Amino acid sequence: MRFSEDAVLRIRPPAGAKDYWKPDDALPGFGIRFRSGGAGIYGIRYSLHNKDRRLAFEQVGRVTLADARTWARKQFLDVANGTDPAVSRARESSKASGYVERHIAAYLGYLKDAGRSESYIHENTRSLQVYFKTLHGQAPADITRAAVATELAIIRKDRGPIAGDRARSHLCSYFGWLMREGLLEHNVVLATNRIGAKARERFLFADELRAVWHALGTGHYADIMRLLILTGQRKTQISALRWEEINFADAQLELPAGRMKGRRAHIVALAPMALEILKQRTPRAGSPYAFGRDSGPFVGWAKSKSDLDKKIGDEVQENWTVHDLRRTWSTHASERLAIPQHIVNAVLGHKLGGVRGVYNRSQYLSERRAALEAYAIYIAKIVGSDQR
Repeated sequence: MRFSEDAVLRIRPPAGAKDYWKPDDALPGFGIRFRSGGAGIYGIRYSLHNKDRRLAFEQVGRVTLADARTWARKQFLDVANGTDPAVSRARESSKASGYVERHIAAYLGYLKDAGRSESYIHENTRSLQVYFKTLHGQAPADITRAAVATELAIIRKDRGPIAGDRARSHLCSYFGWLMREGLLEHNVVLATNRIGAKARERFLFADELRAVWHALGTGHYADIMRLLILTGQRKTQISALRWEEINFADAQLELPAGRMKGRRAHIVALAPMALEILKQRTPRAGSPYAFGRDSGPFVGWAKSKSDLDKKIGDEVQENWTVHDLRRTWSTHASERLAIPQHIVNAVLGHKLGGVRGVYNRSQYLSERRAALEAYAIYIAKIVGSDQR
């Protein structure tokens, strides 16, 4: 039968036929397929590399016969040139549904299932959702090395070289995951430059600590910052502190492995000065967090730090970050209080490396408590507090 615009609308499969093919005599290989009583679908049949294939186009009546034939001729031309149109369509379909943004949630879920810490997942979320937002609407396969390099240059300019290198690492790992999922063939991030910036060496001197302490005032941010000064912990470990992680009876924080960068549970002894800060806090209805607004943890870092810097003025000359408080704890504990380095590392939650890390499983709990209590007394003298 030679198809016509009117005739194709009247074609029906034989009664009981589950899979019926009606060919168009005017274009060999082109026809209409009916399956299980469904509507007729324009499509083609072809052979390539000794394999018989089928490819559907569109439902009869939704496109004209002329358009369907034009489509079919294009597919047959690809076949004649050795290209499988079914494979080409699969690639285009994958490309269309494979925008960078669409797989980020799955990747973050993968990191969570892999046991990565909350802080690491938070850093990846910020990099992928915020820093590389301009890449969201593109298919991973279409993103060029130049495009990634451009975004990295912007991040380094706005946020510094270390932030740029970290963002690059997060994107590279994400693209590596996409490759393992079969959604990407090449990881162009690998071919971009890593600045290799040296880690910050900034720490606050005693007079700077005093200025920061007194400029903090009161409130969530003030309490978080004072606890960071007293304990040397990472900011997310304190800002996202849950009430269930505070053991008031034993005067310690009990942080689960999922909240630690090294994926090991961590105990932080609380000196009386630190414990008192937490005792003054009041639980919020519907929130498991000790700090923050509504039901979530504290997140207002940028504005709070900016306001703090304005209050401090020129009492702290050089640019400093909240993470510098962690380095400050380590430096003062080692140099001013002569606390052994392995105890300092244990307080900070660092994992011992090499042979020592393999054979020494001691947690030094009593030594860590003594170190944190001694440090709190040291801070009390610096800031002029009579708390011990």
